[in-house]
Amino acid sequence: MKFKISLYLLLVLFSCTSQNNQKNSLMVKNLKGNVKSVKGFYFVAVEKFGEISKGEKKGAESDVADFYFIKYNEKGNTTESNEYYSDGSLSSKTTIKYDNIDNIIESNEYNSDGSLSLKGTPKYDDKGNLIVWNHYNSVANLYFKDSIKYDNKNNKIESNSYKSDGSLSTKWTFKYDDNGNETEWKWYNPDGSLFMIISPKYDDRGNAVSSTWYNSDGSISLKESTKYDDKDNRIQFNSHNSDGGVNSKTSTKYDYDEKNNWIKCIVFSNDNKPLYILEREIEYY
Repeated sequence: MKFKISLYLLLVLFSCTSQNNQKNSLMVKNLKGNVKSVKGFYFVAVEKFGEISKGEKKGAESDVADFYFIKYNEKGNTTESNEYYSDGSLSSKTTIKYDNIDNIIESNEYNSDGSLSLKGTPKYDDKGNLIVWNHYNSVANLYFKDSIKYDNKNNKIESNSYKSDGSLSTKWTFKYDDNGNETEWKWYNPDGSLFMIISPKYDDRGNAVSSTWYNSDGSISLKESTKYDDKDNRIQFNSHNSDGGVNSKTSTKYDYDEKNNWIKCIVFSNDNKPLYILEREIEYY
């Protein structure tokens, strides 16, 4: 789903750059069992006479779309990801290749017509940590580059993205607690000045349950809080103003298959109005 940037998305974005702490794609997605593929569908929720039903299908043209088909190998890593428009036509495609120790060795992103859009070639240190990821455009020119640094515990402590001319685009730094959870993210502007600080907190299962976003001057920009069910799926998400008041609130109800993976969820607004319905078709090995 293409939500605005949030703690939930950032956790996925920055997870698993170290081979020693590596989670496979299924673990990152909280998918259980030997999943082979997942098809996802997004619908506007319609409520009539107290019943909730599926309305218009949405695809990649929507800001909150979730119409996709993802394939996984037998080790639980993503090998292909496709996004679709609401009419079923392809929007984009990504393929990923791995070596024999499950490090990504190449990623390719394609346009809807099948032409290459972006190619990624990562590099690793002798500990299996991802240290450089070069991204090339369709004519093999460098488009941007990611560079990552680690501490002696193989925790990622700095990530820098550079433009093709070598100038800095974005910089992040990270701090950790004794359990290896990221407790502070600092986000920097291209000129090196501080843009924002994010401080997440976790439950005893490693789920991010709250975060505070600080402006560069130390004032609070916003706060977020999240609740999970016993399967570690998000059931409530609150966004708070700088003074702590609730700015927005969503809740989610799930239906599960026999593997305890959700196959349908309904997302509700803060006044308990159904917003949209997500459905998943999950194939297992």
